[in-house]
Amino acid sequence: MKQYLLFKLDDNRHCIDIEEVKYILKYSKPTSIPLSIPECRGVVSVKGELKTVIDLNLCLYGNEIDLTKDTENLKLLLINNSNKCFLVSDVNEIVTIDDNEIKEVTLNTVLCKMAKYKDDVFTIVNAKDVLENLEN
Repeated sequence: MKQYLLFKLDDNRHCIDIEEVKYILKYSKPTSIPLSIPECRGVVSVKGELKTVIDLNLCLYGNEIDLTKDTENLKLLLINNSNKCFLVSDVNEIVTIDDNEIKEVTLNTVLCKMAKYKDDVFTIVNAKDVLENLEN
């Protein structure tokens, strides 16, 4: 059994191993970086250190999270052992999911496992795979 953080990207339900997340931060508008990759929305200061904001929806679905609408529910997930934050639409809760409820699927290297929790199915996001995919 592991603990996962449940979150949304638009209407898509996802989760991430809570051990991959150092902090859950309220959204603050990042400062743009000229000539950066499209997935990079800019940088924010977290406890005096600059962290790169990665639009996770753009990484996984090819669509940017809309920052012109209400940003109240937007969150930044600061990834452990990294200088990156994932921008997500909404964070729901931390839950414990039994290993028997996790199934491997053959979508791609970033979205490789699905988890069943209550009556919902969540795509498990592996932060390391997402970050490695950005570098290639």
